[in-house]
Amino acid sequence: MKVLLAVHGFPPELKGGTELVAAVDAAALARAGCEVVVVTGTLARGEGLVEPDLEVREDGVRVHTLARPDLHFDHWHKSKSGRVSAAFDEILREERPDVVHVHHWTRLSRDLVLTAARRRVPSIVTLHDHFTTCLVTFRVPPANPLPCEVPLAADPCLGCAAHLPPETPWVKESEARLILAERTRGLARELELAHKVLVPSQAHGEALARAWSPHGLDVEFLVSRPACELEPVERPRPQPPVQGSPLVVAAWGQISGLKGVDLLIEAAAKLPPGRVRLELAGREQEPGWLDAQLSRHPEVELMWHGAYEREALQDHPVSGAHLMVSATRAEESHGLVLDEARVLGMPAVLPAAGAFVERATEGGCKLYKAQDVESLAAALDELYRSPSELARLEQEVWSARVVRPHERAAELFELYESASIEGVPEGVTKGEWYDERMACFAEEEWDERCSNALSSEA
Repeated sequence: MKVLLAVHGFPPELKGGTELVAAVDAAALARAGCEVVVVTGTLARGEGLVEPDLEVREDGVRVHTLARPDLHFDHWHKSKSGRVSAAFDEILREERPDVVHVHHWTRLSRDLVLTAARRRVPSIVTLHDHFTTCLVTFRVPPANPLPCEVPLAADPCLGCAAHLPPETPWVKESEARLILAERTRGLARELELAHKVLVPSQAHGEALARAWSPHGLDVEFLVSRPACELEPVERPRPQPPVQGSPLVVAAWGQISGLKGVDLLIEAAAKLPPGRVRLELAGREQEPGWLDAQLSRHPEVELMWHGAYEREALQDHPVSGAHLMVSATRAEESHGLVLDEARVLGMPAVLPAAGAFVERATEGGCKLYKAQDVESLAAALDELYRSPSELARLEQEVWSARVVRPHERAAELFELYESASIEGVPEGVTKGEWYDERMACFAEEEWDERCSNALSSEA
C-alpha cells in the first residue's frame, strides 16, 4: 500500500508534537512494508510557483517539501493556497497513493482532502489541535491566556485573532467575516469528505465536538493514540529528597508562555529556598524570554540545558529528575511529553485539563488545578514531604500504557485499507479552471496591501 502523509512541518526542520507524530508514523509504516510519501510545509519562504523539493530518506520515505511564496502564510486569512493546491494535485498525479492521511493544513492549504477526492484518492484526517475551530490554534487567547471554550464565530474570534501580527487594517470587518465563513465551510468539507477523523484522546474529541456543534458538522471522532518511539529503559531512580537536598523537577519541550514555564518558575519561587531545583530543556520561543522570567525570581534554582535531541532523552540530564512537570496553558490533546516521561520511568505532575485528566487515570500522575500557581506549588511540596507518595507514583508509571510504533502502524494500516475499499464519497466534482487563479490573485492582493501597510508604518 502507498500512503501519503500531509503535515505542516517535518523533522529535522520542525519537531513539535504533530510533526513528531507524523515522522514516527512515517517510519513505522515504512518498516511495516508500506510505501510512504510525505508532503510537508516549511517555515522557509519560496519564490513564484510552489515547486516540490524532493528528498528520499534512508528508510525509503519520500519527502516533498512545499515552500509557499506568499507573506505570513501562517496567518488565518491564508488558510487556502491555490499554488499549494496545484502542487499537491501534481504530487498526487505523479505518486498515485492509495490513501492520503492529513495531519495538518497550516503552511499548506485547507483543501487537501478535497484535492485528493477530486483525484479519487480517499483520505484520513487526524486533528492534533484546535486549528479547525480556533483562529489562534490552541484556544489560548493572546490577550488573556486562559483557555477558551467559545465556539468559533466572528464575535469574539475575529477580535481575538487580531492580537496576532500582522495587523490587517485593509481587511474590513465584513470581508473578515466572509473569509472566516469560507474557512469554516472549507474545513468542515474536509472533515466530511474524510473516511475517518482521528483524535488523540477522548477529551480532545469531545472538545472539538462542542466547538463544531453550532456549525452542524456531523462527523464522528475516532480516538487513535499516537506512538512513542523511545525505548523504555529501566534504571535506578534517584533517591527521594532528604533534608538539605531538593526535589528535582524536569520540564522539556518548548520554553514559552504557552507551555507555562513561567508558571512553573513562579510555583518554585513560592516554596522555601532549596526545596525544588528545576531542570529545563528545549528551545525558547522568543530569545531572552527565560531570562526575563528568572529576573523576577532570582532565588529559583534552575538549570536550562538548551535545545535537545528527542532520541537522546534517556541520557539527558532531565532524565535524572524525580519527576516531570507540565504547566501548559493549552488544554493538551494528548501530551507526548507524558509518554516520554513514562518511557523514562518518571512520574508526572500535570494540570487537570484536557487529555491529561483522562490519561492520569492510567497511573503515575498527580494533578493540580490548571494555571493555578498555588496549587502547583502545593503539589510539588507534598511530593517533597512524602517520599512514600513519590515512590508509589514511580511504581505506577510502569503499568501506564505507551503505544509502540508497530502497534500504531498496524492500527493505521487497517484504517487505510478500509478507506481504500470504501473509496471517495459520491458527488465530489472537479474544480473550476479559474479557482487557482482567483486564489493566487487573492494572495497577491493581500500581500501587496500588507506590504503597503507596513511601509506606511515605517
